[in-house]
Amino acid sequence: RNYYLMGAYQIYLTDRVRLKPSVLLRGSGGSPLSVDLNMSLNLEDLYTVGIFTRNLNTYGILFQMLVKHYRFGYVFEVPASQASSLRYTSHELTLNVALPVLSFHNRSILSF
Repeated sequence: RNYYLMGAYQIYLTDRVRLKPSVLLRGSGGSPLSVDLNMSLNLEDLYTVGIFTRNLNTYGILFQMLVKHYRFGYVFEVPASQASSLRYTSHELTLNVALPVLSFHNRSILSF
């Protein structure tokens, strides 16, 4: 069994700039608790840049850009020590597609 608990809060610095700290706790039978700490800055609902750490063993940066209904992203993560379970630098490309199937959910400001 896996257990997840996530929390986040958006701080409106201006009408167009938001800061979003977040935390993700992950638990699994027989494994130690994992903690992800994140801090993202969103500009005009179009661009997001952030930093994160996983168990203080890996660190990374992320970039995202919204183009119409598509959110493109890039994540770069590096191990901070030999104790990290991640032994190599990772590069990730992400694609998020907003489908109009449940468009009534899109009435508020986008959450990044």
